[in-house]
Amino acid sequence: MKKIKKLAVAFILAVLAAIIGINCSDRIVHNDSGMVTTQFKFNVSDAVAQLAMFRVTVSAEDFTDPIVNLLTLEGNELVGELEIPAGPARTFTIEAYDSEVNLIYQGSTTRDLVRGEPVEIAIALEPVVPIIYLTPRALDVEMGSDFVLDVKAENIEALSTLQFELDFTSESGTINQPTVEKGSTLGDSVGVSWGTGESYTTIWISLTDFRQGTGMIVDDTGYADLATLTFSTHSDTNLDLDTAYIKLSIVEAGDTLQNAITDIYPDEARVILTRPDIILQK
Repeated sequence: MKKIKKLAVAFILAVLAAIIGINCSDRIVHNDSGMVTTQFKFNVSDAVAQLAMFRVTVSAEDFTDPIVNLLTLEGNELVGELEIPAGPARTFTIEAYDSEVNLIYQGSTTRDLVRGEPVEIAIALEPVVPIIYLTPRALDVEMGSDFVLDVKAENIEALSTLQFELDFTSESGTINQPTVEKGSTLGDSVGVSWGTGESYTTIWISLTDFRQGTGMIVDDTGYADLATLTFSTHSDTNLDLDTAYIKLSIVEAGDTLQNAITDIYPDEARVILTRPDIILQK
């Protein structure tokens, strides 16, 4: 797309406590040609940054076609640029896709672009599919230390029962099975059990609200803090170090009517092991 004189637009991230996504603040500081060259540069959460493709679209009734461009992920920042005509009711939509081009997160807002006047835009990216995720997703862990992963649910309506597995295969045997604690949002009626899966490096976790037919694991928005996992690593620093990918897979999930929930998007976390006083280059 042909670029015109560069005009600044800053996007400032504020991570929402209960929403995996972003809040952006956008200010147009100059506009004297009827067009606005909008530069996007903002941080995103790990949940968004793990995905494969990012797109911004601007649409309006007086547009023949929407204006579309891809955003590039640089570290945990999305960057890109669009040339937008000034005018009323410009709808900004940001989408994040996985490697199979499934839409996972989306957010949009509509604002007027008036020549010479500033405008602020706030967009919250929220999951559009049911999702269970691990946080944090990337850790540098010193051999012999513990690390903690939280398992959370988002956008899963009426979730009542859930069983999932975590595969934490570590070729050198440096990561040990975790201890499991019930998530902070789960009530007394929710039971949590766990045990070894098909191998020592797989653990299954099962959560059930025993008020079958009436109880839910998640809140009214489909969110829940499901479990906290504390992993230990081997204290023998002579073992080979490796990078472990802790992969989550859904075994079974059901709603309060005992209907199966089959479209939950899974997650994984990366753990890079280091020796004391040695930092490996990522």
